[in-house]
Amino acid sequence: MEQYKLRDLSPVADPAAVVQGDHWRFTILTEGVLRYEYAPDGVFEDRASTFAVRRKLPVPKFRVIGKGENSDLEILSSRFHLVYDKLPFSSSGLAVYVRGANLNRHSFWRYGVEPRASMTLFGTARTLDLVDGRCELGPGVCSRDGWAVIDDSKSMLFEPDGWVSGRKEGERVDGYVFAYGTDYKEAVKALYAISGDTPLLPRWALGNWWSRYYPYSAEQYLSLMDKFKSEGIPLSVGVIDMDWHLVKHPRVTHAGWTGYTWDPDLFPDPDAFLKKLHDRNIKVTLNIHPHEGIHAFEDAYEAVAKALGRDPSTGDPIPFDIVNKDFLNVYFSVLHRQLEKQGVDFWWIDWQSGEHTKIPGVDPLWMLNHFHFLDSGRDGQRPFTFSRYAGPGSHRYPIGFSGDTHISWASLEFQPEFTLTASNIGYGWWSHDIGGHLRGTKDDELTARWVQLGVWSPILRLHSTHNLFMTKEPWAYGIEARTVMEEQLRFRHRLMPYLHSMNYRAAKEQEPLVQPTYWKYPTRDEAYRNRNQFFFGSELVVAPITTPRDKATRYGAVRTFIPEGRHIDIFTGTVYDGNRELVLYRPLERYPVLARKGAIIPLDAAIVPENGCILPSSFEVMIVVGADGQFDIMEDDGKGSNLDAVKWAKTSITYSQEKGIIRIAPVTVANVSGLPATRNWKFHLLGVSPLKNIKATVGGSVREISIEAVATGSVVQVGDVAVDTEIVLELGRKPQLDVLDPALRVWKVLDEAQIKFEDKIAAWKVMQSSGSRLAKAGGLSALGLENTVLQACLEQLLADSRESFNIKGAKTKRMDFLNWFTSAGGTFDSSAIGIEDLPETGRGAVALRDIYEGEKLFTIPRSLLLSTRTSSLPFLLGEEDWNALGDGWAGLILCMMWEEARAEESPWRGYLESMPTEFSTLMFWTDEELGLLKGSLVLDKIGRAGAEKDYNEKVLPLLQKRTDLFAPSLFQTRYTLQNYHIQGSRILSRSFTVSPWSGAVPENDEDEAPELVDTSMASAGDELMGEVNVLGDDSEGNIDMGDMDEDEEDEEREKTEDVAMVPMADMLNARCGCNNAKLFYTRDDLQMMATKPIAKGEQIWNTYGDPPNSDLLRRYGYVDALTLPDGVGSPSDVVEINADTVVEAAKVQSYQDRIDWWLEEGGDDAFVLDVTYSVPDEMLSLVRLLLLNQEDWEKAQSKGKPPKPKLDEKSYEVLLVVLQKRLAMYPISLTEQEGMLRSSNELNEKRRNALIVTTGEQRILHKTLEKLESLNQRSSGTNGDGRKRKGDKEESQRGTKKARRTHFIIDKKLSRV
Repeated sequence: MEQYKLRDLSPVADPAAVVQGDHWRFTILTEGVLRYEYAPDGVFEDRASTFAVRRKLPVPKFRVIGKGENSDLEILSSRFHLVYDKLPFSSSGLAVYVRGANLNRHSFWRYGVEPRASMTLFGTARTLDLVDGRCELGPGVCSRDGWAVIDDSKSMLFEPDGWVSGRKEGERVDGYVFAYGTDYKEAVKALYAISGDTPLLPRWALGNWWSRYYPYSAEQYLSLMDKFKSEGIPLSVGVIDMDWHLVKHPRVTHAGWTGYTWDPDLFPDPDAFLKKLHDRNIKVTLNIHPHEGIHAFEDAYEAVAKALGRDPSTGDPIPFDIVNKDFLNVYFSVLHRQLEKQGVDFWWIDWQSGEHTKIPGVDPLWMLNHFHFLDSGRDGQRPFTFSRYAGPGSHRYPIGFSGDTHISWASLEFQPEFTLTASNIGYGWWSHDIGGHLRGTKDDELTARWVQLGVWSPILRLHSTHNLFMTKEPWAYGIEARTVMEEQLRFRHRLMPYLHSMNYRAAKEQEPLVQPTYWKYPTRDEAYRNRNQFFFGSELVVAPITTPRDKATRYGAVRTFIPEGRHIDIFTGTVYDGNRELVLYRPLERYPVLARKGAIIPLDAAIVPENGCILPSSFEVMIVVGADGQFDIMEDDGKGSNLDAVKWAKTSITYSQEKGIIRIAPVTVANVSGLPATRNWKFHLLGVSPLKNIKATVGGSVREISIEAVATGSVVQVGDVAVDTEIVLELGRKPQLDVLDPALRVWKVLDEAQIKFEDKIAAWKVMQSSGSRLAKAGGLSALGLENTVLQACLEQLLADSRESFNIKGAKTKRMDFLNWFTSAGGTFDSSAIGIEDLPETGRGAVALRDIYEGEKLFTIPRSLLLSTRTSSLPFLLGEEDWNALGDGWAGLILCMMWEEARAEESPWRGYLESMPTEFSTLMFWTDEELGLLKGSLVLDKIGRAGAEKDYNEKVLPLLQKRTDLFAPSLFQTRYTLQNYHIQGSRILSRSFTVSPWSGAVPENDEDEAPELVDTSMASAGDELMGEVNVLGDDSEGNIDMGDMDEDEEDEEREKTEDVAMVPMADMLNARCGCNNAKLFYTRDDLQMMATKPIAKGEQIWNTYGDPPNSDLLRRYGYVDALTLPDGVGSPSDVVEINADTVVEAAKVQSYQDRIDWWLEEGGDDAFVLDVTYSVPDEMLSLVRLLLLNQEDWEKAQSKGKPPKPKLDEKSYEVLLVVLQKRLAMYPISLTEQEGMLRSSNELNEKRRNALIVTTGEQRILHKTLEKLESLNQRSSGTNGDGRKRKGDKEESQRGTKKARRTHFIIDKKLSRV
């Protein structure tokens, strides 16, 4: 049995991981997996089982409580807490509580209690035989309740010599609790750690398989293979079902299912037949049902009988006895080996062996799977078999045959879910009967949709039962279905570079090809609700269509959860906003497959690839711009029995979004058999129109390229390149996905819809109107269209929210704004500046030529400013109604809503139409997205609730009262709460404080020209969202904070009537450390001036105060991701600490009188730490105030001065606690967050921005903590003469004044970007 020993076997756990009593034993295998055993005789099992072959794993950290005899046992790891009463296992005496995030009140397991069916995520099933629709699924290791159990008590065992045995007698318990919460992928990886790795498949297994239960002759079969070839449909595997052997021949003495002798009438020369298939580059598998043993009519009978020591002359049947070592040896070495020598590549073990053998507890299916797989790997071959699922641990024996399903829409509907839930038990390589197997009716649409699913299944095997009319050849179907099937089967082989690389990933990283969406989004109900949707490898999301098409649209439909971040359909080029559910509609020839930003999908560029999945001579690489991407194309020659024995040729593809560079590295190993010396390369830029000035270099030399526009983007043809040569393709910095006018796509929906022509005309008129996408959506919804037609139109209309790029087109909108601006008296130098849509920051100004310092860029008449002073609404409302709005921001917001509602009657129409309607600011984040910022006090500044209160209590009553000014017909469009938020966000991100002119003209010479006054204009919106402190102005109209001392800053308050929307000036963006323009004003106008030379092509920045990332994100929806010495972030980052945290850390009994006095004396109730990493003086002073004894407190009170900010031992200890408490508010550690940022290509924009904010804040806290500890050590030392070291006091307080000034800049005086 030496050849059948498991090589990677370590069944005995490390003793350090074991906690044991007389009759019970617990083994902590991983941080989230606990093995529990109970044996009345105290004899426990250390042999490998079908499930657990590797129990000797690194011992995780855990604690044990209650080792004494009279106390309960408790075991605590980072993921679970076991409580056990040390009695025979019972539901009341043994429980495991899951620890971690995203749990619920059911996140605990009690022995013997079944999991809640509504929350378990299941595994897979042994077979789909005769299933029509759904079937019962077995257990997996994932559950929404956070725990799952594998009962291993009855499974068979492996002996050290490689043989098998059953379990010991008696009522023994052997189980495994998986307690990973909703960290599903880690749970499955733990399963692999214990149960063994997923093996590497041969490349050819991933191609198209032809299979049919039909009595082909050799000639018929070869003719069929040639027909596939002539039709341009590649194959890689030919399956010969059971009719290859004698079935109904007169020699057969049993039911005919089992056989090992070729039928000579059908296959007169098997050797030649198999060779001809191999010549066609097709691998061969034969179907076997071994349960009836070997009878005398078999050609191999005599050899088998003699090998077993039996007399062949008797003709006695040789029973199938798979647990007999001699029979097993002969079964392989004689019976199967003779056929393998003829050319059989692997075996299809079609079961029918029952569940029992002569050894109790040993399942014949397990025996067949295990030993067939090991035997197929002899002599260094890559092991491979094709059989049924036998239970947990079956992933070690790929691939799986799921059985004979009914041909029905119900079966198709269940198949994607069946495939993806199998990953919950680690079973990643299912092969289904694509198209269904038996019964049912012929349905072209059903078959075409099933083949489409097959392309996105682990294995694609066409199959059907023994019926003259039931077949899966594409040409047997109508032209529509035939075309779809042929194109899809070709595309499967074109996917081979991607598929085989994912095959490598599955074996190397234990990542199944098909993964449930909820693995990545465990907190999203949509990920569970859309149970057929899955990730296909690292780059793609597939949403299968599994229901018949609608009669009105003639489209199939599927509800889909589009994950976070923008995605593109690789077949249609439609771009979708992520983080939402949407119903996708597709004609029969299309299938929803979405790629995220940064995705890289390598394809064989051949339109009709060859048979056998050979290494391609040309590549087409699909790339989705918008985020960094990386992909390794992994190739081999098919040799090597396991991952480490294979000679891998790796071709790495990387894409940098910042630089817009695609880089193809030279292949790592060039001498792999079958690897071409040169390859032709082309790059398919999905969703990107042909770009100008693309530069290609090959091996350092510039290469001439061609660029072609295609329906889904553009294709860049580089040509032939040696495989050991680098390719660099420069697209230009930060390219973006096109935003297309949806009208043409809506036209296609309407054109194909089976509805009244009048309805089509009415819908098209709406699409031709000049309204926004939302307005058009409302117009379509009002027409009474068939619901499916309406929804299909809305899918295209609302797929991509980037409105400004389409409708009229970005360029047209910019021109409309500039025309309005100049016609209203504004001036700008069109030779110097251009308004462009820029990556990350959105619309901004760019220098079109070199600009000198002091040059005027544009002038804005004061009459163009939009404010409560310039709008006529306050006058029309009258004093009483206007004052009812209060002194806050409701008035300005209402003015903007009203002016926008007036349309052409408003003098600001051209301006308002140019303003954004979509925001990435925190106001518009969902609660779940805001949770990404947990720990940052920026969450307290969003002010959504305050804004909604103002709307409901002030604005809405006024709207309803003054219908003479506010048309009720516009209440649901122009005066909604959503629009209130939009206008408020415009103010927050784009407004300025502009005081009335008040005397900048010199008193003694009124004829002198007006003086330019530096406004240093700041964004005026802090108080808008419920905050109190905003930027003030002085009597001169000069808002230069540098000239004010801190007391003056405290006293400054801006009036809301001074806040204005300033056209053109608000086009300029801001970035930390970037400021090359400033706005000045005179009596009559405002002027933007260059404050330093600006080179051609540079962005023009108007930055004030260098706001931290938390405020950039709150106001403008983006962050500064600058490279700093210790990570990514902004040098202006700060972190705030509330005074409440200080008070809690001080732990004083009575403090209210001191706090009241502190505030009365002008003390802050919040403190700011910045990159000086110093504790602010005021914070230290407050700590010392709280720590004063009663006598000293009374002295401080009488003097009217708080204690000096001097660091001593007690204040140090409190400050230490303050910083630690503040750090504890972040649920994810700095180290973890930095790790997540390093893999930022997997993050969507919001998650990345949130991480940059919280990482920057945590970094400041850590650095401040380190500096504080260092200062304390130094302050406790002396120079040897009792005197304190010189400079300690100065160092301890250095930078605190700056920290306090930063506090005011952040909370009170932030400029707009």
